[in-house]
Amino acid sequence: MRRGFSLVEFLVAIALILVLSLASVIVYGALKRDYEFFRAVSELEQAVRLAKVLAMERGKEVSVCLKGNALELRELSCSGRLVKRLAFTHRLRLTGRAFRFDARGLSLEDGSVCLTDGKRFYRVEVRKWGSPRVRKGRGGCG
Repeated sequence: MRRGFSLVEFLVAIALILVLSLASVIVYGALKRDYEFFRAVSELEQAVRLAKVLAMERGKEVSVCLKGNALELRELSCSGRLVKRLAFTHRLRLTGRAFRFDARGLSLEDGSVCLTDGKRFYRVEVRKWGSPRVRKGRGGCG
């Protein structure tokens, strides 16, 4: 009776390990992209809520502005003093229209910010005199 492994058994084991490793790398990449998207979505939603709270705390308007692929919270208008800046990675695209909250926490105009990775989108919409509403789905912000 022989002890040990034959060369064929050894090569089959190595091939199996390589296939499993490759599969885990592919799955890890997809999970990382999902994590980045949902983390960015959470930060986006928190920033819009923060703008509303800051407007009420400070007793003055706070604007939610889009500058390139970044979201900025600014006092009064989009040219006012910067309060917070939230930049997104190149894999994500931010679109929308600026809006402001007044000292009562009410929106002064309709606006929205939409974040997409090309496969799915997440949009925070603010209607005049209404509270923020969230829409999400597949595809881009279009």
